Amino acid sequence: MQLLINQLQNISEENFHFFHFLIPFTLTMIVMPIGVKILTFYKIMDIPNSRKVHTDPIPSTGGILIFFCFLLSAILLIPFQSLIPAYIIGSSFLVFIGLMDDINPISPYVKFMTQILAGFIFISITKITFIIPGFENSIFISFIITLFFIVAVTNSLNLIDGMDGLASGISIIILTVISIQTGFQHSLLSIILISCIFGFLRANTFPAMIFMGDSGSYFLGYSIAIFILIMYNNTNINMLNIPIILGIPFIDTTWVFFKRLLNRQNIFTPDKNHIHHILQRFNIQHKNVVFLLYSIQGIFAILFLSINNSFHLSNFLPLLVIIPLSLQHIYLIFRDDIKSIKDFTGKLYHNVFKFIPWIKYVYIPFFIFNLCILYFILTKTSIELEKGHIYMIILSMICAFMFILDNNSGRTNNVSIGMILLTWLSFYFSKTEAYQLFPINPDIVLTLLGIGVLMSILGLFKTHHIFDSPTEYLTIILLSLIFLFPNIHELNRTGFHLIFLFLVYKVLLQSRLIKKYNIIYWINFISLCTLIIRNI
Repeated sequence: MQLLINQLQNISEENFHFFHFLIPFTLTMIVMPIGVKILTFYKIMDIPNSRKVHTDPIPSTGGILIFFCFLLSAILLIPFQSLIPAYIIGSSFLVFIGLMDDINPISPYVKFMTQILAGFIFISITKITFIIPGFENSIFISFIITLFFIVAVTNSLNLIDGMDGLASGISIIILTVISIQTGFQHSLLSIILISCIFGFLRANTFPAMIFMGDSGSYFLGYSIAIFILIMYNNTNINMLNIPIILGIPFIDTTWVFFKRLLNRQNIFTPDKNHIHHILQRFNIQHKNVVFLLYSIQGIFAILFLSINNSFHLSNFLPLLVIIPLSLQHIYLIFRDDIKSIKDFTGKLYHNVFKFIPWIKYVYIPFFIFNLCILYFILTKTSIELEKGHIYMIILSMICAFMFILDNNSGRTNNVSIGMILLTWLSFYFSKTEAYQLFPINPDIVLTLLGIGVLMSILGLFKTHHIFDSPTEYLTIILLSLIFLFPNIHELNRTGFHLIFLFLVYKVLLQSRLIKKYNIIYWINFISLCTLIIRNI
C-alpha cells in the first residue's frame, strides 16, 4: 500500500499534479452511482416540503460520499503533516453530525455547538487566526473573530444549498480562487476537493439524482473557511477582501440574517428568503437561476483576483468569450422567463436563411476542416514525450474510445471530459517556437474558428443558451479563472485556445451527423494515436 502511495505521489509531481485532479474525480464518479443505490435502499431520502424545490424523494447526505472519496484520495496523494490532521479531525466531526441530521433531524442549537467545536479544534491545534487591525496583540479577540468566521462560512454554504448543483458549483469557484491565490503547489488539498465535488456534481445538477445534505454543506463550508485561513496565513491578502471571495454565500447569509432579525424570527428558523428563492419568484427557470448565480460568483472571483494580483492585459482574453455568453444568457432570461423584452432576432435570421439556405449548415465542414489542420500542426510540432506524458495520452485515448462505443456519446454532458483532455494535451505538448515557423500558424486557424463560433452562436442558439448543462458553464468559468492570472504567459494562451475549442465542440454537437457518427471523438482518437506514433 505504501509503495502504491509513493508511486502515485512521484507520478503526480512529474506531471503538473495531473493525478491530483484525475484520481479524486474518477473515484467520485465511480462511487456516486453506488452511493445513490445504497442510500435509496436504506431510504435515506430528502422528502419534499413547502420549502423544497424538488417534487420527488431524492437520496440525501451525498456529502458522506464526497468526504469518503476526498479522504481516500488525500491518503493516496498527500503525506499527512502540518495542518492536515487538525483539518481532518474537525471536518470528520462535522460530517458525522451532518450525517446524523440527514438521517434523523437534530436540534439546530446542537449543530451550532458542533460547528463551534470543529472551529475550536482547528484553531487550538494550528494556532492560525486572523490578525485584527487595532488588536494585533490581543490573542483572545483574534481567536473569537476567527472562530466566528469558521462558523459563519460553514453555515453560509448550508444556507445556499437549496437548488440542484448550486452549493457544489459555488464551492468549486471559491476553492479554485483559493488555489490560484495560494499557489497550486500549496493547494493540493483544495485541488483534490474540487475534483471530488466535480465528480459529485455530475449527479447533482438539475434534475439531481442525489443531494449533498447537511453532511456535504457543512464539510464544504468548513473546508472553505479553513482553506481561506491557510491562504491568509501564507499570502499577504487584506482581511477586508475576504468577503469578496465568498461572494454569493456572504451576501445571502447577511441578507437572511438581518431579514430574520427585522422580522423578529429565530435566526435558526428556515425560510424562503434566500437569493435563489427570490429569483425563482420572477419565474426564472431552475437551471437559469443556477447559471445566473454561477456568473455572479465568477464576477466576484475575478474581482478578488484582480485586487490581489498584478496581471498583463492579455490575461483578460478569456473574458472575450465569457462576456458575450453571459450577456446572451441574461437576454434569454429577460425574454423567455421574465418576459419583459421581445424577441428582435426572429425575422432577421429567418430572412437570412431563407435567401441563403446553405449557410445554415456550412459551419460543419468549416469547423471539421480547421480542426483537422489544427491537430495536424499540433501533433507535428509536439515535444518529445516522457513516460508520464504517455500515461496521460493513453488515458485520454481510452476516454475518447469509450465515447465512440457509447451510443449516446453525442450528448453534450459528455463533452467536458474527453474534449478538454485532448485539447489540453494538444497544446501542452506542442512547442510554441516550432509551430510559429510552421507554414500555417495555428493562431490563424483559431481566429477562423473564433469567427465561426460567433456566427454559429448568432445563427444556431438564438432560442436557447449554448450550454445546456450548468456543469459545462461552470467549466468555462473555471478555465477563465485558471488562465486569467497564470505565472506563464503561454499557459494563458493555452487556456484561451482551450475555451475556444470547447465552444467549437459545442457548436458541432448540434449537428445530428456529428452525433450519429461520433466524428469529433474519431478526430480525437486519431490525433492521440498520431501523437504517440510520432514519438515511438
